[in-house]
Amino acid sequence: MFKRFLKNESLGVPNYLYCIVVLVCLLGIIFGSLFDYQISSSIVDLGSAFAYFFESWGLYPVYCLFPFAGTLVFISLKDDGDKGRLLGWVLLVFSYILGIHYLGSPLRYVYGYSNDPALWRVWLGFLTAAILLAWVPPLVYHLFKEQKDKGLLLRVGLFVITDIVVEVEFCGALKELASRPRYRFLVSSDNVSGLSFRNWWEWAPFSAVVDGQKSFPSGHASFCSALFSLPLLLSCLPKASKKINVWGYVFAFAYSVFLCFTRILNGGHFLSDVSFGLLYGLVVYFLFSLVFIKPYKNDKTSFSNQPN
Repeated sequence: MFKRFLKNESLGVPNYLYCIVVLVCLLGIIFGSLFDYQISSSIVDLGSAFAYFFESWGLYPVYCLFPFAGTLVFISLKDDGDKGRLLGWVLLVFSYILGIHYLGSPLRYVYGYSNDPALWRVWLGFLTAAILLAWVPPLVYHLFKEQKDKGLLLRVGLFVITDIVVEVEFCGALKELASRPRYRFLVSSDNVSGLSFRNWWEWAPFSAVVDGQKSFPSGHASFCSALFSLPLLLSCLPKASKKINVWGYVFAFAYSVFLCFTRILNGGHFLSDVSFGLLYGLVVYFLFSLVFIKPYKNDKTSFSNQPN
């Protein structure tokens, strides 16, 4: 029965591929629980421009999923009369604004917001995000417009948007509850109160007063888990291919591991932070799939029915 489960497909790729990610996360949590501080002490490079670049820009592929999913919803509704078309446009614009909001917020720091919190730097960050996301809707529309299963597009699009928003907002709540100091905060002059290292399970609810005390869980890692929706999104192509789905998974896995490494490299997180963050994001992803995707499959439709 277990072998059958591993071979069965869920959300675009075989289950064993998702089990690999879960196993990597669990190993990261175990090793982090034992050696978090030692690992960070060995590899952190507080002067790494490379790592700090990805702190601001690293989630760009994730936030592209907002207009991606919103465009799928628009395609599913555009032929449902005037009201359906209007609703499709509203949801598409809403998804685009969500992407601008989440991407533009960190980009303000690229323009020197930390040293000079001027309003124009905030708007410049949002403008940059709007430009960087503008290519997504026309490309997705071109690739997916011939998909005849509009119900598939609607459910998948709403699923991805809801999943990312819940991951982002609930992760913020967990950070407040844990209030774990970041490595770079512990070793900086900003640590005026002399906070010491704490394991990930040693929570101090709502004691964080600055961002340097919000290490657990990693937001970058948890948001990156949304990239594992790529196999599901690609399975909605009119001429879907299981090989393309697998490549979507490979990109999601490789990029998530890479981004997690950069977060440890610049002292933003410990190993257990990124491991738990990625695992948390995957759990949210699969829980929401039970609401948006599984009922659709039970309605005599399966993603594996798409042509190979």
